[in-house]
Amino acid sequence: MQTTRDLTSLYPELGTRIYSYLRRLTQNAALAEDLTQETFLRAVQHLHTFRGEGELANWLYRIATNLFRDHLRKNKGTEQSLWEDRKESDEGEDLLLMVPDPSPTLSQLLERQAVRQRIRDCIALLPAPYRATLLLYRPLL
Repeated sequence: MQTTRDLTSLYPELGTRIYSYLRRLTQNAALAEDLTQETFLRAVQHLHTFRGEGELANWLYRIATNLFRDHLRKNKGTEQSLWEDRKESDEGEDLLLMVPDPSPTLSQLLERQAVRQRIRDCIALLPAPYRATLLLYRPLL
C-alpha cells in the first residue's frame, strides 16, 4: 500500500499526466490546474481507501474524471460547449456522456488475460532452472 509520502513524491510525474488529461477535458488551463490540485488533495485524504488492486495512476485518473464530472454537474447551463465542434443535433446530449472513461474496456481486459495465459504457458515449457530464474525475477507472470 502506498503511503502519503509516496504519493507526494510521485506528484512531479503523475501531476503532469493528470494535468494534461484534465487540460484536454476542460479546455481551460486554470480549471485543469484547480482540478489537478483537488485530485491530489482527495487522493491524500482518501489514500486509505486505495486497495492496491490496480495502478495508483489509474486510481488518480478515476478521481480526476469524477472531479471533472462533478464540475460539469455543478456548472450545468452556465458554461456552454467545451467542444466547439459539437453539432447542433448533439446539444441535447448530456456532456457527462462525452467524458471518456479511463478504465480499460472488456475486450482489452480479456485480451490482457489471454496474453498473460499465453505467457504462463510458454514459461511452463521452459526447463526448470530457467523457469525458476524467470519466476524469481518476475513472480507475477
